[in-house]
Amino acid sequence: MKHTVFAFLCAVAVADVVPAAVTITGVEQGEDRTVTVAYAADREQIVTFGVETNAGDGAWIRLPGENLRHLSGDFAMLRPAGAGVIRWSPDFAGFDAAFAAGRIRFVVNAYERDNPPDYLVVDLAEKTSAAHPRLRFYERAEDLPGGLLGNEDYRMRLIVLRRIRARGVPWVMGSSAFETGRATDETPHQVTLAADYWIGVFPLTYAQTEIIYGKRFAASLNFPVRKELRLKDRVFYSTYEPIARGTAYPEAPAANSVPGLLRVRCVNAEGEAMLAFDLPSEAQWEFACRAGTTDGCWNNGAPIDPDWTGNYTVSATLPGRYLAGADAATIWADKATIDPDVHGTSIAGSYAPNAFGLYDMHGGVWEYCLDTYAADITSQNGAVQTGGSAYVKRGGSWSSRADLCRSARRASESAVYSGDRQENGLRIAAPLDIAF
Repeated sequence: MKHTVFAFLCAVAVADVVPAAVTITGVEQGEDRTVTVAYAADREQIVTFGVETNAGDGAWIRLPGENLRHLSGDFAMLRPAGAGVIRWSPDFAGFDAAFAAGRIRFVVNAYERDNPPDYLVVDLAEKTSAAHPRLRFYERAEDLPGGLLGNEDYRMRLIVLRRIRARGVPWVMGSSAFETGRATDETPHQVTLAADYWIGVFPLTYAQTEIIYGKRFAASLNFPVRKELRLKDRVFYSTYEPIARGTAYPEAPAANSVPGLLRVRCVNAEGEAMLAFDLPSEAQWEFACRAGTTDGCWNNGAPIDPDWTGNYTVSATLPGRYLAGADAATIWADKATIDPDVHGTSIAGSYAPNAFGLYDMHGGVWEYCLDTYAADITSQNGAVQTGGSAYVKRGGSWSSRADLCRSARRASESAVYSGDRQENGLRIAAPLDIAF
């Protein structure tokens, strides 16, 4: 026999992000165990939802997304003033017994539309209804229903974006003269970005790219294991056109590019693009990659092998996949030696995230940026470099030496190149502004 969630009606929490913007007005549980939380909002806002438990020591703990798979209703979206309802089914959430009195509460928070929560989930489906909005908002990665890595939809039919709070934060771009492996185009210089922005938690995967383009792509290496979840490689400006445009920025991306197709897919009721999807600028990419670190090593603080042979044991504690204990020429010459757990693009999320919760910033695939390449960018202060014939790419790849995967390392690719490069991909980004 299944138990109810409550011993009796429990304590509830009201919003504290925007004072008095939303108030919980009632909590009920039906015969089918579904919990209904009703609230009233005094103005338009983005509404979020959470469930917290208390072990009796006075400390409230937010339940992770693994326990919140079955959620529906008026939350995680921009809501008008008035009444709203959120439903949660605790079945299959690991709760077979009732919570003791006062040991569970529900949290409904509110955010102004121009100051959204830190996580944005974009639905790539062709059509969505009002009940299934294109955009959903969450306060933490841990709040995503099913869990960021536990729910494969976040790497297949959805794109998870992280708000990067960079506005007005001074930081040093480039590397110091003492950084092992530094190149001459990494001159350190202070940068202060003018605005926050969204950036993908993962580089795009095969599954996501195929939905965006509406066609299937072959993998550069024929991996039989979960290709759809692997980082999309073999991305060329000249073939897949991630940013096919002239030399002037902010000229919009081509309609048939990844950002262009996303802009067309994600529109509001007036047919306007909800987000100005694009690639990150070079400064945005490095700020996100560093995640507050200043050293020249992996941004988790681990040292890089000074011999660049990559003799680390392949491990989830590393921040990404790079040339680990293998010779790239040998791999490409004899594909029979390829181990899908070691070589080629990894399954997104296989390695440790950085402090901003971003995965595969080091290694995996070289990621394109908005900027055209220039050896000296010290006067840019983070502005997009234009006028060149090759575009910047960052982060290294699965077949790169460790020194090529450093935060400050810079490389470039010709906009018309269509050769045998199989290590290039992209991570989507967008300005913070949303046209709801």
